[in-house]
Amino acid sequence: MEILVANEPPVIPGNIQVSNNNCGVIDISWVNTPGSPQPDAFQVYRNNTGNDADFVEIISDVPYVPDDFFPHTYSFQDTSPAGGSNYYALAAFNGTTQSPYVYANIYPIAPKPCEVKLGSSDKDVVSVTGRISMTFSGAVPCSGVSEIATLPNRALFAVGDVVNFKLNVCNTGSLALTGGQVTDTYTNLTNVTFTGSNPPSCVTGSSSGAGSMSFNLADIAPVNGVCAINISGTVTAPAVSTAAVYRFQNRALITGNSGTVTKEVYTPPYLFSVGGEVPDRTETAP
Repeated sequence: MEILVANEPPVIPGNIQVSNNNCGVIDISWVNTPGSPQPDAFQVYRNNTGNDADFVEIISDVPYVPDDFFPHTYSFQDTSPAGGSNYYALAAFNGTTQSPYVYANIYPIAPKPCEVKLGSSDKDVVSVTGRISMTFSGAVPCSGVSEIATLPNRALFAVGDVVNFKLNVCNTGSLALTGGQVTDTYTNLTNVTFTGSNPPSCVTGSSSGAGSMSFNLADIAPVNGVCAINISGTVTAPAVSTAAVYRFQNRALITGNSGTVTKEVYTPPYLFSVGGEVPDRTETAP
């Protein structure tokens, strides 16, 4: 027979885990230790110094759950941790009696920043139809680099070629891209058309203007969320051509989260021939 002593403190919690896997919060989990007396609740303490005397702020009382199956796992999420150092301790509480503190973490822990990261976004030429028709291989989506599309035998693109571009809006951060917009601008391209996206729902609207297109984006999830936008355009020489070769280029400015996030991506400026041959490379800037 087990004899309980009046005001005996409850058994301390065990197997305490502290993590910052989710942005902006600190997660704490533990189990109740077999034995008696069991607590009425677990008290979660926090301070920013790690000193014993500073464990005075109770940030949560987590009720004890009677459970015939030991151990029972408990959890608490601190949604307002300090931006720098956080230390946690747990105690079991029973009426007016408290167990000793159990330190949850010896070393300070800080919340992971909640941020959008678009650094791996890129824009590539993926294919061309015209004097030479081909699909370009080697473009790696979300590489952060716009790979160079090379025609065989050092050939140039030509007036009338239809070039297909792919813009990859890539979010590797811990926060969703919200309110995203893309302003796509181009030089020496006409008949520029939006030809689809992947996933199809990631573009919620588009519009065209003089020398540009705009896209509204659905939210792009954190941790490798992607919206791939496909457009095509026809290579076109200036109305008054004074050179044998010119360059076409496609650029895009990505913005989001109320203007706090911006990223510009662009293809290299590609040479194209006005006459369709491979002339001496006399050109003007686009």
